[in-house]
Amino acid sequence: MTEPIKLPPLGRAAGIWAPAYGENEVRNYMRLAVESATGDLRAELTAHKRLNKDLETESVKAFAERDEARAEVERLREAFYESLVPELQELRDQNRDLRAEVERLRAAFHESQARELAALQELDEARAEVERLRMQVVACGVVALADTPDSAIEARKMHPDYRSDSLSDVERRVDECIRLRAEVKRLRAVLERAAECGLRDEIHAALKETK
Repeated sequence: MTEPIKLPPLGRAAGIWAPAYGENEVRNYMRLAVESATGDLRAELTAHKRLNKDLETESVKAFAERDEARAEVERLREAFYESLVPELQELRDQNRDLRAEVERLRAAFHESQARELAALQELDEARAEVERLRMQVVACGVVALADTPDSAIEARKMHPDYRSDSLSDVERRVDECIRLRAEVKRLRAVLERAAECGLRDEIHAALKETK
């Protein structure tokens, strides 16, 4: 910037002529003041233009550097992803294999669980069958000991599950035993009456003949 022109004072304010100066001197003073101000403005304008140009240059440079940085970041990102592709594919394969193994183990577990449940059910059924057979054997013993008409009727009152073919055979033998005991009792009474009538020897002889 140019050095400001030193001008004489104008008195109290602009537009008031100082009594010590003439009209020409005041005009020269104003012209010089305008020229000085115009020079200052032109210098400031030139400086602003130069600054704007520098700013534009710096901005273009900054945008170019930004674009280069973005391109570099994108290149690095692509390189990073490309470097991860084999590892990601390997992880995907491992994940797929693990999923298949988990599914296989789950299916095997469900199958084993189903077999275990079936075995437990069969075991429960076998235990129930063993208990039923045990009670059938007990029923045979109870019925076999009930060899009187009244006890036989009472002993044969049981759950249908406890009845069996063997129990029917036992019942028939017990009935036969009861019948034979009654027959023996009846025959003893006949023998006693026959003895009273003196017919014992004849009865013994008749019995020997029937054997």
